[in-house]
Amino acid sequence: MAHLPKNHLLNGSQGAIGKRVVLKTIGGETFACKYPDMTRVQFNDKQKECQSVFGQAAKYGKSVLMDSEKIKEYQKLKRDNKNLRSKSIYHLAVQDFIDKNSPKKSNKKIKQLLRWYQNEFNLTERQYIALQELFENGSLTNSIYQQINQVSKATATRDLQNLVQQGILTTHSKGAGATYSLIGSSGAIIGS
Repeated sequence: MAHLPKNHLLNGSQGAIGKRVVLKTIGGETFACKYPDMTRVQFNDKQKECQSVFGQAAKYGKSVLMDSEKIKEYQKLKRDNKNLRSKSIYHLAVQDFIDKNSPKKSNKKIKQLLRWYQNEFNLTERQYIALQELFENGSLTNSIYQQINQVSKATATRDLQNLVQQGILTTHSKGAGATYSLIGSSGAIIGS
């Protein structure tokens, strides 16, 4: 990385120049570095899914700009919500699409789901923490339960079995490698 302390033309600049140089501003100082080579990067399935959703969101945003009715809807949304007034119609549409279709759950959505579970079921604090882990990371095992709650294997097993008995979780396989996931009405709530 090259430091560009006295270059008045590039001072404070950031971004890529073609596919050769990237300018970065760190602590008020401007640096130039080589454009990253991403050809060898292998994305996992979740990353690919997020990239796909973003691509679809960009297409949706462009389609909104071609539809006068949708433009009016987003203009009304901007008028009604002062926090959105600085955003463009395109960016509102992209964010709207991502919010509705992202495989990742937003923190707000996770908190809403956890509140619902807390109100509908008899959850202990440990079980609440376990559901939070399940929402954030997508899987739950006895071992993970033990780690996040700092309890013995027997306690973790009892707590997890209680969640299964309440109809919140289902178990996949038996024994040491058992994993847990949400079932029944829980799945319907997550989809909403």
